Amino acid sequence: MINYENLKRAKELLKTIPEDRFSMDDFITCKNPDLQDVLNPCDSVCCVIGHCVVLDIETNLKKYSYSYSFDYGGWSYSFFGFEYDSDLWNFLFSEIWVYVDNTLKGAIKRIEYVLNNRDFAKKLDNTPNIIDDSDYKEWYKLYK
Repeated sequence: MINYENLKRAKELLKTIPEDRFSMDDFITCKNPDLQDVLNPCDSVCCVIGHCVVLDIETNLKKYSYSYSFDYGGWSYSFFGFEYDSDLWNFLFSEIWVYVDNTLKGAIKRIEYVLNNRDFAKKLDNTPNIIDDSDYKEWYKLYK
């Protein structure tokens, strides 16, 4: 079930992130990989998911942490309530946005679109991953 409250929290957090610390290209890209820490991103460049992990500090994030990696897909399912790589997940979080709208403003607008169009969100949440790259350009037209 889609957790709209956590989507609202994500939107508010993203409003505080400097544009130069945002990219849909990767969950987290630390300037110094030796210091990379999910909960202390050390001035890293992150996508929506990479930044939003800090909203979930009160839970046991260790369940998603491994020696040299973090299960962002598993964490995002537990926090936002929809499957990694579902059409809804891709609409909000896919790295393909790098080629269509790699902006913080665009990421916030996509979240706002889902919050304001819950039927759209439910439809995507119940659809298997059947999108292709052209869908992103069509989706962009929905919120631009």
